[in-house]
Amino acid sequence: VPSGWIVSGTGVLQNPAEARGAGGLVGGYLILRADEGAVQVVAAGTSTQLTRHRIPLAAADADARTTWGPVLSLWSGFNVSPDFALTARLATAGMAELGHKVDGVIAVDPFAVEALLAATGPVTAEGRTLTADDVADYYLVDEYVDEPNGRRRDEVGMALAQSAVSQALIGRLDLSAALPRLAAAVAGGRVRVWSSSPAEQEWLSGTPVSGLLPTDDVLVVGFNNAAGSKADAFVSTTAEYVVGTCPSGSAQSSLSLTLRNDMPMGLPTDNYGRKDLESGESAAPASTSLHVHVLAPVGAGLPDAELDGVPEDPYLDSLGDRVVWS
Repeated sequence: VPSGWIVSGTGVLQNPAEARGAGGLVGGYLILRADEGAVQVVAAGTSTQLTRHRIPLAAADADARTTWGPVLSLWSGFNVSPDFALTARLATAGMAELGHKVDGVIAVDPFAVEALLAATGPVTAEGRTLTADDVADYYLVDEYVDEPNGRRRDEVGMALAQSAVSQALIGRLDLSAALPRLAAAVAGGRVRVWSSSPAEQEWLSGTPVSGLLPTDDVLVVGFNNAAGSKADAFVSTTAEYVVGTCPSGSAQSSLSLTLRNDMPMGLPTDNYGRKDLESGESAAPASTSLHVHVLAPVGAGLPDAELDGVPEDPYLDSLGDRVVWS
């Protein structure tokens, strides 16, 4: 930050235990202020506090509003799109509604916090101590199993996150211990950064932390929790994309997605029950539900699709020139 500049940004903690296209359910936020190179945390809030407010839908373009709908105005669902630029614009507009004018957005998940604690050492807040070796398990599973009160859970989780950031800003950092974990977090899309400055954003677009939708000929897959639960901590996903050759100007490619649910039996139903089935519809114990969104390469069509070997007709939508199959 150049001398004399004051820059403010928001950092959001996303939890992939409840999947969202851009990362996971937002558990809270920190407002960071950089003043002539000195950085400090000036405000913080939990998801409980965020959900009392709406995000202006005007921050999203018309295609995004049509595809994702009014959920973009909710802090519990504004990051459903895998396009982090959209998520960041909505977060910026939402922060303005809360009285915070920010110049950029940084989103991290528990594995990025793991890298931070590898640099700072353990942190303690609200009677709980976390280390780099147990922080991911805490945010993904333990906090939902150990603390039934959602408001208290949010308070403890964000107090720990704020403690970690504050300790990083004032303490000595063991960068050699942190770098391998940070590199893995960045490669896994667990750190996202966006700037409202066009020049800075252009530079970020060439880095792995931008979270921007890739070029036209690349296929993008996003996942959103549809069960209202924290089951996604136990769901693994794999994708195999085989690109066909196109001697005549077109090609038939294939995408195979595999979702595996390893959720154990006996977890508390308040966080691991199927809220999409509260009407009484039956489901297998420890089951869950995910929305899968495939953003196709520009110009692509879908000759056929199957779900568990049964022909399926995906729901069709669009984002600009891209078709979205859901």
